[in-house]
Amino acid sequence: MSESSQVKTVIDQLLTDEHEEIRKSVMAAYLEDDKRGADLIIAFAAKQGITLNQEEVIASINSMDTEAIDIELPLELLTNIAGGKDMGC
Repeated sequence: MSESSQVKTVIDQLLTDEHEEIRKSVMAAYLEDDKRGADLIIAFAAKQGITLNQEEVIASINSMDTEAIDIELPLELLTNIAGGKDMGC
């Protein structure tokens, strides 16, 4: 199995209802720092016996149709992403 298909397999697993909580954590982390989010996906994959690398995970996620991913983000994270948090500037 190619690494990109392994990434897709892991992402598909994360998108199931069974893994909703970890999916929210992973996607929230990814939105703040793609490398940290990728590392969480790699850790999840390792528990499934799948070895991934950070660059491939990031490339695969960046190439995904974002409309296909339905996640709910906490209001605090949405505010931070939208630039609503006062950064003291």
